[in-house]
Amino acid sequence: MRVLIVTPVCPYGHSGGHASRVRNLYEALRRDHDVWVLYAPFRAGLPNPKDRTIIGDRLLAYSGWRHLFRKWALLLSRLFRRHRPRPIRHKKINPDQLCPLFLPGLVDKIIAKHGIEAVLVEYVFLSKALCGLPASIRKVIDTHDLFQDREEKIPETTPIPWPWCLANLRMSDEIAALRRADTVLAIQAEEGAELSEAGCRNVEVVPYLDVRSSCSAAREVPCEEPFTLAFFGSDWAPNVHGVQWFIREVLPLLREVDERIQLRLFGTIADAISATPNVEKIGFVDDIERELKCCGATVIPVFYGTGMNLKLVEALGWGLPVVATVHAFRGLGDGIKQSLSASDDVQLLSDGILRLLLNKQERLERCRMARACYEEICERAEEALRRSFPTIRA
Repeated sequence: MRVLIVTPVCPYGHSGGHASRVRNLYEALRRDHDVWVLYAPFRAGLPNPKDRTIIGDRLLAYSGWRHLFRKWALLLSRLFRRHRPRPIRHKKINPDQLCPLFLPGLVDKIIAKHGIEAVLVEYVFLSKALCGLPASIRKVIDTHDLFQDREEKIPETTPIPWPWCLANLRMSDEIAALRRADTVLAIQAEEGAELSEAGCRNVEVVPYLDVRSSCSAAREVPCEEPFTLAFFGSDWAPNVHGVQWFIREVLPLLREVDERIQLRLFGTIADAISATPNVEKIGFVDDIERELKCCGATVIPVFYGTGMNLKLVEALGWGLPVVATVHAFRGLGDGIKQSLSASDDVQLLSDGILRLLLNKQERLERCRMARACYEEICERAEEALRRSFPTIRA
């Protein structure tokens, strides 16, 4: 099957959970399909050179005169309205308002030129690209997240970047846009159930896909530096809020017991956190496997947000013990949450971390549990993706 992925982010040239999601779907589908990528950003922009190198001539772009038109249109829009730092309270938009103007026509031309048999669009905001496609084309929307009444799910003091500051939909509008697809991919079980109850047909839950060629199995030997905690993530507002809380409330309790305990920050989160003697800012690394050998556990202190924490699932796949707040496990089921450490209480969270770091056998057992949880998540996701794209390999 020849599949076209229409996405507002490049799979390799962007950071954060949204790019990780696109990358996972791209790599999973191309095992058995001929996969093309159309980069159609919400703002004007060209594909990253890294994506051009990896994807090659199968990377298409909303470029040329369309790119220039969108660039000037966005510049002019700033003269008439102000981009607000969060969703406008009680103001709803139509999902198609963020869709590039010429996207539907461009998708039609790509289908005719390259013989595309299935179109997968990322986010409901690009679903207009599915309008008018013939019944022979398989149409799929990957939701990433739900956007109805979004302003009620985000604390009022939280700054949200564009375009998510505008992403506040009526449920009826979001469901109507999602019903343009033959199949809707939900990123977690709770959202999948909500979409099914609201009237979406053929909802499949695809949380995460195991696409790495080399993935850490459950550890059989202790890590080199068990007193090092890790946080992997972007500078997204919920991550920054949670890490600052952890450094302020939990890390001092841990260091009262053992002064060797420290926190390492990986990803763009390192740019948003002030340096302290107990916090090491690493940022991006070339060899993640080597860095993981120096981590005793990963912490994910997240208190709000929607969708699903992909960094938590990735940590499970790396065979890392996970200690997190309750909200970090959203959408993964009570069974997985109960088998790992989840607590919002400062003392309980610090006690759980100390048990891991000070007890080698406990740490190795939790590594095996983490890997088992990861395999369960990925197995369910592979089955759901095979139903969405029937020729995918079992």
